[in-house]
Amino acid sequence: MKYQYTSSGSKQDFSRRSISMPVGVKFLLITNIVVFILMALSGEKGFLFHSFGLVPSLVWQKLKFWQLFTYLFIHGDWLHILLNMFMLWVCGKDLESQWGKKDFFLFYFVCGVGAGCISVLVDIYSFVPIVGSSGAIYGLLVAYGFSYPDRILLLYGLF
Repeated sequence: MKYQYTSSGSKQDFSRRSISMPVGVKFLLITNIVVFILMALSGEKGFLFHSFGLVPSLVWQKLKFWQLFTYLFIHGDWLHILLNMFMLWVCGKDLESQWGKKDFFLFYFVCGVGAGCISVLVDIYSFVPIVGSSGAIYGLLVAYGFSYPDRILLLYGLF
C-alpha cells in the first residue's frame, strides 16, 4: 500500500517561495530565543533560574506562582532550546493554522502550566529549578498525533 500525502499543504502552488508561519508560533519562537540570548549575556543564569525557573518548594512555600508561567521561557542550553523550538515549529504551525491563535495559545499554556503544576505536586520539597517548555511541547505532540494520525514526519530523513 502506498502512502499518499493528502494534507492541504500538498495542494499549494509552490511557484512562489514564501514560508509562512502563524503569528502565535512566531511570537513563541522569538520570545524564547530572545530570553535565551539575554540570559546568556547577563551572566546571572543561576540567579535567573532560581527566580524565574520553576522551583517546586518556592511555589508551594513562598507562593511564587508566576514561576508556573515564566519557566516556559527559560532553557538550559542551546541544544535544549533548539529541540524545543524545532518541535514547536514542526507541530505548532499546523495546529495554530487549524485552531487559530487564541485556541493554540490557550492549549500551549494550559499544557505548560499543567505540566508545571504536576511537577510541583510530584516533588513538592525540591529546590532544583525546572526550566523549559517541554511540558507544553509534549502537549503539542499529543495534539498533533491526534489531529494528523496519518502524517509521516521525517526527522533528518531517518525517522
